[in-house]
Amino acid sequence: MKKAKVKFIIMLTMMILSLGITFKVMALQSPNLMLSGSENVITDNNAILHATLYNAQAEGINVKAFKWTIYKGKISNNIVVKSIEKVNTAAGNKIEIECNVNKDMGIKLEPNTEYWYEIVTIADKDLNMQLFSQSHYFTTLAEGQGPKESTSVAETSTVQITTPQETSTTKIKASKITSVKVKGTSKKSVLIKFKKVNGAKKYKLQYANNKKFKKAKTKVVKNNTYLIKKLKSGKAYYLRVRVNGADDNWSKWSNVKRVFIKK
Repeated sequence: MKKAKVKFIIMLTMMILSLGITFKVMALQSPNLMLSGSENVITDNNAILHATLYNAQAEGINVKAFKWTIYKGKISNNIVVKSIEKVNTAAGNKIEIECNVNKDMGIKLEPNTEYWYEIVTIADKDLNMQLFSQSHYFTTLAEGQGPKESTSVAETSTVQITTPQETSTTKIKASKITSVKVKGTSKKSVLIKFKKVNGAKKYKLQYANNKKFKKAKTKVVKNNTYLIKKLKSGKAYYLRVRVNGADDNWSKWSNVKRVFIKK
């Protein structure tokens, strides 16, 4: 009798643990809308904003559209600049969302100004807006300045940047990274191109998946283009370059360029 009771308690405990694990897995699979702030492109008069809706179909939800609203001022303010709805044409459990303020909304932002934006999911049934809406702030750059961050680069896309003119010990200006392209269907290679410097003997490229360039990989090349291969998808990489002159001294590093490799 005692053995049967012990066996029953063990089976009951296992069932409870099993249910707990099941609940945990279900919780991890709950749908949610997440901003992709690291992929946003902010300029002096425009913003290209990104978000991703995960597990959209986990509860049989049919996502019809997304409502974007741009507000001016601090995130506590409600001064609406413009609001639009973008019809959702994507399907599956991962929906990537993008809004180009200039093109999609037909407006130009003011330079050096605080804004915040809100994304709301519109579906065929009521949603828990704690999971299906997000808001975030950003500040536009000073007039005439370029992108603050790179976009999540798609194949063959190009991102332009400008770096300060620095003078090296060789009296050769530091090189500029002028464009970054993703090449190949795997999207795991980046073609980096920078300004050619007169009198340069060689260039030194450095890239890493952290801003401090810890454990960075370094390549010395003679041309002003280089294809970096075998990068990891879903990761951000940081790139910089410097030039070597006739006296065999290196210039200062150029400004850092960030690029995101899509999955």
